[in-house]
Amino acid sequence: MRKTSSYFDEKLGQEIQQMDGLNHITLYPLRSLLTAKLADMRKREIHSALEVLYPVDSKVVMETEDLLRSLGILIDNAMEAAPQTAGTVRIVLLQEEKELYIAVANNYDQAPELSALSRKGYTTKGKGRGTGLTSYRRIVSRCKGCVARTYLKDGYFVQELRLPAA
Repeated sequence: MRKTSSYFDEKLGQEIQQMDGLNHITLYPLRSLLTAKLADMRKREIHSALEVLYPVDSKVVMETEDLLRSLGILIDNAMEAAPQTAGTVRIVLLQEEKELYIAVANNYDQAPELSALSRKGYTTKGKGRGTGLTSYRRIVSRCKGCVARTYLKDGYFVQELRLPAA
């Protein structure tokens, strides 16, 4: 009984934390996107963690549609790259006075080759796929002052995006 109760307490705590994070997002299309992606991860049995420490609004230089497309690409790639068993995707949004910081991280079975990711059309998913990161880089390059960074840290593949405030 204690094990079961502890498990449900942990799961409920995670759900409450995610709901609190979603409630901090006042840009409703962004909240909707994250709600859908978190539900998809739950369905796929991918452990997810969402951290939104301060209210996130729409005061960034990137157009909302481009923000949604960019974040959608990063989350979709993280879900696909996470291991089949014990896969984890972490999403962090931190609204600061001068920028919105976004990070999407996933654990992996085998470390990806970072240099290959920058090649146009590179994919590990098969022929006719692999356009997401190219589209993502194109969107970021159009956004004045936006900075994207990719790296490996502590067993996680991390994609960061920094968007200046409008």
